[in-house]
Amino acid sequence: MSARRDRWRPGAPQALWVSRFLDAGARSLPESHSRVFLEFAGLPRPAVNVLLGDEPDAPTTDLWLEEWRTALEYEGAHHFTDPEQVRRDIGRYAWMRRRDINYFQITHHLHARPRALVLSVHSELVEHGYTGPRPDFGPRWH
Repeated sequence: MSARRDRWRPGAPQALWVSRFLDAGARSLPESHSRVFLEFAGLPRPAVNVLLGDEPDAPTTDLWLEEWRTALEYEGAHHFTDPEQVRRDIGRYAWMRRRDINYFQITHHLHARPRALVLSVHSELVEHGYTGPRPDFGPRWH
């Protein structure tokens, strides 16, 4: 079945609507949620899973707002409990700091509070030169 071909089917219009917000490059649901929270509040849409350089040790960031050199990283529980993940994270953030890349960590606690997440990211962007509109929690958000 194709929602485009069979628009009369129950759920087809909703599937077509939501498909505009999907990104095949996403690697986790919380990462996707975070991206959509920002977009629905009217903030710029981040690129997904971007390699930050061409060096062999260049990291990939979950969400990237290039104009403001800001990486958004979703940090699930394993980022705090798995020693190997902690080691990789320390290296990744050191790499970013050496290149003046701002990084913002989205924890599970912050992700559970979408408005707070959006407002926090907005503040980070403003600190790095963003002059666009403030988040809008109106009809599109809902």
